Amino acid sequence: MQEARVDHSGLSQATGSAALRTDAGAWSPPLTLVLPVVLALLLLPLILVEMPPLLDYPNHLARVDVLLHYRSDPFLADHYTASLTPVPNLLMEAVMLPLASVLPLYVAGRVYVALAGLLTLFGAMLLNRTLFGRWSLWPLCGALYI
Repeated sequence: MQEARVDHSGLSQATGSAALRTDAGAWSPPLTLVLPVVLALLLLPLILVEMPPLLDYPNHLARVDVLLHYRSDPFLADHYTASLTPVPNLLMEAVMLPLASVLPLYVAGRVYVALAGLLTLFGAMLLNRTLFGRWSLWPLCGALYI
């Protein structure tokens, strides 16, 4: 039985993730044109409305407002206490409490929602770049699901 030989002379030695990089990290011209449009469309609803139409968003804002003012407001101090038990929306509180102490509550909420959407979109873009070794327009389709 003869052994099949494959010519590997055109391949170079792979060193870590550098073998995946084909364009030295440069963004493609279509991406530089399409990305600002997608980001503007993604952030436009947050700019146009005071309260984004998210189902539990008002409850999160109320919780942050109570946590900000329960020590200084006698009514809130009588009815609420701060609990240090882990809750699923702990990240929102960790980001919103410092933001809401320097910005109005509604603005801080919109900034948080914008950061969550942008980080999700850029995470998909970086994952695609890591897996395929080049920037692509395909991850921008994820903006439809944010």
